[in-house]
Amino acid sequence: MRAPAESAPWLLPPIVLQVVHCLYAAKDVMAFLHAVPINARDEALNALVALLADANAVPEHLWPLTFADALQSADAATVLRALPALRKLRAREDDHNVTANVFHVMALPPTTPVEAYISDVRNLRETFGLWARNIVTLNIDIEEDPSDQRDLAAALMACPKLEALAIEWFSEINAEQLDTFHARLPKPWQHALRTTSTLGTTKLAFASSVLDALLDPSSPPVPRQLHTLTLSPQDTWVDETYASDKLASSAVSRMTLGYDDCYVTPIMTALPPTLLYLTVSYATMTRFPLLPQLQHLKLEGVTLSSNAVADLTSWLASSPSLLRLDLNHLALPDDQLQSILDILPPWLSRQKSMCCVRLTVTEATAMVLARTIVEMRNTHEMSRVSTKRRSKL
Repeated sequence: MRAPAESAPWLLPPIVLQVVHCLYAAKDVMAFLHAVPINARDEALNALVALLADANAVPEHLWPLTFADALQSADAATVLRALPALRKLRAREDDHNVTANVFHVMALPPTTPVEAYISDVRNLRETFGLWARNIVTLNIDIEEDPSDQRDLAAALMACPKLEALAIEWFSEINAEQLDTFHARLPKPWQHALRTTSTLGTTKLAFASSVLDALLDPSSPPVPRQLHTLTLSPQDTWVDETYASDKLASSAVSRMTLGYDDCYVTPIMTALPPTLLYLTVSYATMTRFPLLPQLQHLKLEGVTLSSNAVADLTSWLASSPSLLRLDLNHLALPDDQLQSILDILPPWLSRQKSMCCVRLTVTEATAMVLARTIVEMRNTHEMSRVSTKRRSKL
């Protein structure tokens, strides 16, 4: 049955377009656009229907990511009308046949994002033409010598909407470059932190010199706009006083720590009290801090000392905010597990929101878990995982 000719007042083309951008299959886009009333589709949406219905087109090359070379064989007038409705475009430097007919002819609406691939950044403007200003993701594959810094800076200036930058260097690296890389990296990284106003996430893995620089007392404060931080403090020494000064004044709300059995206690004791989400993986911990605002805690493959378990249970006993406790991949001795199970009833019973607890329970502590559930004063969901079976309590 055909949809009514008149659309509901809220079913305007901009709203229809938002729904379309939530669909990940071309056939679903077509089905939805055929189902909505005619006047709920504007010129761009009608052109998108025509573009996807083209018998010569490969739907997977048009949606959800539209390949620039797939537009080469389509009707130019239809493509121009459909551009405002496209979800995201992919442009490559080696799309030679596209450069003259698409990149330099078809101006994009300001809201249409482009994912671009290039090997020589000096040719970015020349290659992508009118599309350069819409690039939000830039992938640079360097086959030989690295690009000159000035060339890279000029290329980035041509992309005012850039959100993500990935650089892959495929040439062989000599020993001198390996020896000096870590010594040279902290300075430009610190400069980038000081000058950016948009960076919200950073991940430091196998970068001990950069971590040292971040926590060094002579370095600038951690930027307030940095909210998500991933640290793998392997092969590095952290002064607890300096780390505390740096992290406590930060606005970091999500943190991931650990890798390959590294020692994270110095950083754990320096975590900012405003932390909301914390994941610690494959690390050794001898103390656990009081984190009054923490809402989500995940410990995976972590070795805890008796002091750390005592700290953890003490914190659970007083935490007013924790909503999710994930210890599912934590192989605790029975005595440590029992001490955590003992504290669950008072913690869960006073919570006003639904909490989620994930634990690995052994046969020896199964009765303790049963007693824990009986002692709770309100209803919460708990998953019990044993070595032989998984069941929901």
